[in-house]
Amino acid sequence: MRLHDRAGERQIHAPAGGRPAQRREALAGSAHRLTNLVRDCRATDARGQIRARGLKCWLGSWQTYGSCGRNRELMLKHLLMMTLLLAASSVSGTQNSVTVPSSLVLAASRPLGEFAFALADASVPAGLEIREVDDGAAPPSSSNIDKNQRVLLEEVMTAFNARQHDYHAVVRRGVVVIRPVSGNVSFLERQSPITQEIKITGLMAAARRVFVDLDSGLSGPILNSIGHKGDDIPVTLDGRGGRTVMDTLNQIVAQAPGRVWVVTTREGRDGVRVVSFGLIQAGGSRRTQPMRLDRS
Repeated sequence: MRLHDRAGERQIHAPAGGRPAQRREALAGSAHRLTNLVRDCRATDARGQIRARGLKCWLGSWQTYGSCGRNRELMLKHLLMMTLLLAASSVSGTQNSVTVPSSLVLAASRPLGEFAFALADASVPAGLEIREVDDGAAPPSSSNIDKNQRVLLEEVMTAFNARQHDYHAVVRRGVVVIRPVSGNVSFLERQSPITQEIKITGLMAAARRVFVDLDSGLSGPILNSIGHKGDDIPVTLDGRGGRTVMDTLNQIVAQAPGRVWVVTTREGRDGVRVVSFGLIQAGGSRRTQPMRLDRS
């Protein structure tokens, strides 16, 4: 039996065969991995939270069930099957129940920059990888967002993907991620350079830390940063557990509502490269950090 955690891109296997002691050890390991899976389920609705808590309780119950091999092993097998189902329902049920302002359905047909500003104004955590040729300087839409009229986030994703043929949107651990259909920059899929949990003050400082592997000059202080919104917000980054660069960028916007990370790319003889990155903020502002192209 195998569960594919689409959000975390992990696979969890239910062991079969082998000696009893080996099977019990393998099942215990599977239970531990499932605990980590539940920790990553970002439940926002009451039922999703109940499912996640119930799953943790199930995982703990096998430790006190029975005192010898046969009962314990049977309990583990049944428990593992139940947790696979509960974890799957927690992930899918949570994502399907998220609602956003209905005006985003209309905004999904606008230029990418305008849609990104609309997501920020609606406090929808998001990220955008955009080609330089598509990254125009058009101002964001001035239309007001009515946050009382709601639709499922899934409807907005469907509308965007139906109208934007060169880009595709998905929800990745609660964050809307928009990328080109082809010609993606590979850096976003690399292992995150954040090898342990770190705390950083300032959103742009956190973003610079993620990209420092491409440009060592980003490790220095941010010039002219006094007074910028978000420079006093604490952020926790954690790239452990196989998380990618994209995952750690998502952590920034997930902790700071009203922001969208933006990575602008250019295709050249050496492939697709990052030319700048930054943040779009609610209210129509955008901060951009250029890259030194000889290093990216």
